[in-house]
Amino acid sequence: MFQDIRLVQDIFVVAEKMVEESKKLFDTCIETIAEEDAKKQSSMMPSVPSGAGKKAQADDDEDLLPSSKKDRKGKRQTGKGATKSAGKGKRDEEDDSGASVPEFLTVPALVVELQKANEDAPFELLEAIARAIQADLVESHRRVLKVKVELIAASSAGDRKSTHKAVQEQISATIWLMRMFAKGIEHFSAETDKKQLAKLLLRNVGAEVLNPLLFFLMEDLGLALPERTDLTPEARTKLVAKLPEPPRAAFEKTNTGAAGDNIDTFEDSLQSLLDSESIGMPIRKADKKKETQICQEHRQQLLQGIRSATDIPTALRLCCLSLFLKKTAVPLEAPGKFVPQILAIVKPDLKPEQAAVLEQARDMMQDGGQSPDDIRAVILKLADLA
Repeated sequence: MFQDIRLVQDIFVVAEKMVEESKKLFDTCIETIAEEDAKKQSSMMPSVPSGAGKKAQADDDEDLLPSSKKDRKGKRQTGKGATKSAGKGKRDEEDDSGASVPEFLTVPALVVELQKANEDAPFELLEAIARAIQADLVESHRRVLKVKVELIAASSAGDRKSTHKAVQEQISATIWLMRMFAKGIEHFSAETDKKQLAKLLLRNVGAEVLNPLLFFLMEDLGLALPERTDLTPEARTKLVAKLPEPPRAAFEKTNTGAAGDNIDTFEDSLQSLLDSESIGMPIRKADKKKETQICQEHRQQLLQGIRSATDIPTALRLCCLSLFLKKTAVPLEAPGKFVPQILAIVKPDLKPEQAAVLEQARDMMQDGGQSPDDIRAVILKLADLA
């Protein structure tokens, strides 16, 4: 008959059922607050870079627990059994082991909740029950919190893997295109033209490759991300300076290469950066089939650009780039000032009537004063020619 009773705090003899039901009053509250704490803990902890996961998993369980004073700050609570802690703003209590107790599990807070369920019970009895169940509730909160933090970490790892793959595919595709553009530059004979085209190419590739790569690395390291994603080279340089070593040195070298005119130097430094332990994102190999697909997609973009153009200079430049691609089987990125050089490369393969369309467009650029209908007619001829 004595198995169903308990001596509480060496003063009160109470039914074991009452003690257990008192614990259950806090189940929902513990679940809700552990969920909030886990999310807060995960948002404050920096992401673990590649290669550091095993070390993080080996940390003590206590490292997963947030500081009650830092995270609770006298808030809430939500759900059944939740209450504002008595003594709000004071330091958290400590249990018998000296460990910090979350404010919603302090004895005064527990007593308030117990009073709601046992209105006629003496305060001293409820205080004794609160002290008796506190350690079990703290342990339950610790255990639930640990599980929820691990679940969030596992989910984050899956998200990181997906993001890693997406960024890797984007960078690989851009590098493949850069290599093909580099082949196009080799068709120019003047070294000055080659350097100018290489510098323009690297500036564009630098934005398309280094910006998403920088955001990925900053997020992985837990650094604050900028609001704008279309970073200028100057803005990117400032963010790179905030990176820790060793990735900062490798990123600075690659970023400097993107501001130069040597494509090989840039690609070598980029390859080293991508292969580093901090990123682990090697460039994927492209086969002939993939290169053909890239050229086809690029040509379709050029044709679409010509058809949607509203001025002759834009349409003529895109037409020349499309004709260059048809002749050399490699794409080219070049501004309007290179149209004469591109025409010199593609004209020998054109029929007289085709060359006449290009000459008409150039004449209209120089003369000006054409009606919108005349301009549109020439643009459509350029689209057909391309």
